[in-house]
Amino acid sequence: MELPYGVLAVYAALVVWAGLGLDALRRGVYERFIAWGIGLLVVLNVGYFVRGAPDAIAFFIGIYDVLDNFGLPVEGAAAMAPCEGNACSVWGDRFAIIPNGGWPFTTGS
Repeated sequence: MELPYGVLAVYAALVVWAGLGLDALRRGVYERFIAWGIGLLVVLNVGYFVRGAPDAIAFFIGIYDVLDNFGLPVEGAAAMAPCEGNACSVWGDRFAIIPNGGWPFTTGS
């Protein structure tokens, strides 16, 4: 399975943003911190137009999958459920349980 480099880039951007936040607190100048945050927000939301809604939703679920599955016991949390065919996340088979079972992909089917 290929790693979802876009998700990893989001985590890298969040680390940079945290560094900019610490620098902003130290210097008392917040322009770069705010600009980086707005830029990250715009890039993440433009994905809906570039990739389409289902792929963009799977991308966002992929961002949270790492945190949702970190340290969970084998049976998982009550709000987590298997996603049909693991099509709900860009992580594929790496994370088998998804919040609410991959809500937008499994309703109405």
